[in-house]
Amino acid sequence: MTSKGETGHIQLTRPSEQLQDEQDEFNKRIQRTGCFKEHNAMLDCHFETKDWRKCTLEMKQFRDCFARHQAERSQRSLNERARESVVVERDASGQPVGGRNPIGSNEACELPPGYFGSSK
Repeated sequence: MTSKGETGHIQLTRPSEQLQDEQDEFNKRIQRTGCFKEHNAMLDCHFETKDWRKCTLEMKQFRDCFARHQAERSQRSLNERARESVVVERDASGQPVGGRNPIGSNEACELPPGYFGSSK
């Protein structure tokens, strides 16, 4: 939708339902990070102070939380790719060659900490 404001310029407006849907999706994404509490604290600080410079602690806490989430997500992705890359040679009966007990398709794979280097 468009409308003319007091200045005579055309202003773009969105139906409130569409805007609400976008806000809900944004909130869901923040909640999936596990940093929703930190995000709300940051927004509350800005709402109360009207000055981002006074909210540096809240911004740092949110940024640190989000960085931890990104690192954990990256590590999970590496572990999943490692599981997918495991190739096991089997004999005609389906048993693993070499007497090893490989990871089956329905079993979880846990790699030792630091397997892919530091997770910092």
